[in-house]
Amino acid sequence: MLFCFFIGVFSVEYTLKSAYGRNWLLIFNHDLVNGQYFTDLNQTMLNFEVSRYSLFGLLNQKFKTSGYYEFLLEYPEIVGCNQWRQSLLPWEDTEVIGKQAIGYTPINISWTNNFWGGLVKSNNHYTQVYNSLTLLDGSAGNDYWYYSIGCVRPSTNWSPDIPGPSSRVKKAKLWLRLDNKYLLNLQSLPPSFSKKYCILLLTSLLWLSKGDM
Repeated sequence: MLFCFFIGVFSVEYTLKSAYGRNWLLIFNHDLVNGQYFTDLNQTMLNFEVSRYSLFGLLNQKFKTSGYYEFLLEYPEIVGCNQWRQSLLPWEDTEVIGKQAIGYTPINISWTNNFWGGLVKSNNHYTQVYNSLTLLDGSAGNDYWYYSIGCVRPSTNWSPDIPGPSSRVKKAKLWLRLDNKYLLNLQSLPPSFSKKYCILLLTSLLWLSKGDM
């Protein structure tokens, strides 16, 4: 389900869906079939291109559900998904060798190989050796960078793809759980806003809606 509003001269499209008994907002999409790698790490935090899409920079703790962020990771070319909770937004949880994402709690996990343990801010261990660069990876607590999210540069052996759970992929989607009350508010909003209101939209309305629960 798609919804649009305008930030300055940019039309921003939000994608919502229901799956696994939850309502989800698409917060990241990378499609190398129809697009390119991200230009830099800043672009991985907020970008509205369809094939390089990220809302990371608009999210904060108001998006928690029962004290956790709940995520759904999908690779359209692979059957399955990973659904889990963690305490911090991934880019705020710097990778520590030997440790999973803080508060990692599995819910529905299809892939556990290559040290899966939630998403964390990658330590980019292989940057100096292979010149690879990614914002996040799911090989939490290990120097591998499988489950790459926000790839800026692949290493030579992964180009022109990105690391999925264990093999090459060209597409990755990350969804964030939304509660029903917030989803209803989002659906009822008019299509156009001022720039200031748009930036606050995803952070303030969730807080306002909770007052009616």
